[in-house]
Amino acid sequence: MTPVIKAFGTDMGFAAANLAMQCYGGHGYIRDNGVEQFVRDGRINMVYEGANGVQAMDLVGRKLGRKGGVAPMALFALLTGWIAENENDEAMKPFVAGVKRATDALQAATMWLAANGLKNPNDAGAGATEYLRLMGITVLAWLWGRMAKVSLSKDDPLHKDKLTCARFWMERMVPECPMLLEKMQAGSATIMELE
Repeated sequence: MTPVIKAFGTDMGFAAANLAMQCYGGHGYIRDNGVEQFVRDGRINMVYEGANGVQAMDLVGRKLGRKGGVAPMALFALLTGWIAENENDEAMKPFVAGVKRATDALQAATMWLAANGLKNPNDAGAGATEYLRLMGITVLAWLWGRMAKVSLSKDDPLHKDKLTCARFWMERMVPECPMLLEKMQAGSATIMELE
């Protein structure tokens, strides 16, 4: 998970800082409020300790297939086990549905990489960034689902907010997963066609 934690976390941090700057409009570009510094700091984090594209290539090129793919299989066991454990809980339905949708896309992407990446390494490289993002969204969906399960039994503002954030993730982030899979499945032919 190291490439995912580093790259997905810093990608999301930069996106959040960039959105914060947008809230200020043109004023966000000046130093008075400090948001422009957060944007610069967030951008450099995407390069420190291995640029995020390199992290994605490491995930796809070295981490997935190591030891016969034991790491992704262990992750899938955790995800599908959690889904099975919670799928009959009516209050958990929106969270289980989100984790299942993301997991299905991640499993399909992993199988696609296994089938196509060895035959054509350019296909693996062309889809590496999308695969890393897909894995990040999926793992965070699972973590939000776990937080939602705890929060459903609590009645305080903190846990109400956690449920809202978990629903946001399932409604606004998980829908990217099928799109990321589709982008990966487009392969590398068009990208590699350019001189």
